[in-house]
Amino acid sequence: MKVLIVGGGIAGLTLAAFLKDTEVSCTIIEKAPDWSHAGFLVSLWDSARDILKKIGLSDQFDAAGSPAHMYSVRTGSGDTIRTIDLSQFCSEYGSAITVVPRAELHRWLCEKIGVDTIRMGLSIEEISQDARGVSVMFTNGERAVYDAVVGADGVHSQVRRCVFRDYVESYENWRV
Repeated sequence: MKVLIVGGGIAGLTLAAFLKDTEVSCTIIEKAPDWSHAGFLVSLWDSARDILKKIGLSDQFDAAGSPAHMYSVRTGSGDTIRTIDLSQFCSEYGSAITVVPRAELHRWLCEKIGVDTIRMGLSIEEISQDARGVSVMFTNGERAVYDAVVGADGVHSQVRRCVFRDYVESYENWRV
């Protein structure tokens, strides 16, 4: 089976890490030309740590992460909508949310899958499906056929635009 993962962020790389030792052949494309804008921090709930454990990355996560004791939801302008104090939860059950440098998590995932499966500076122009599979035309003019295409390309997804042409994005301007 051949899978194209569109998006080389945390979600796309995590999927590729899960598929690494299977019969599935993965190619990842990332529209950014390099990793210089990987972000600062990422907050992960304990269920995400469980996923990292399954792919062999929980030790690095535990060593680099810091438990969060407060969780705030804010408007786009910074006004607090709600704050949740997790300190009691953390003292009774361990961590709930752990904050880790995004670039570190990204690096661990890249090391796990090998960067030779990632094509940088590339996105998709068209997606169509027929009896042969899912046909993709890339921004560089190349075409390829896959058994599946996974859109892990974020909130402004090109996969979503290609597949659901009439879809209109709308956001509430909240931040966590």
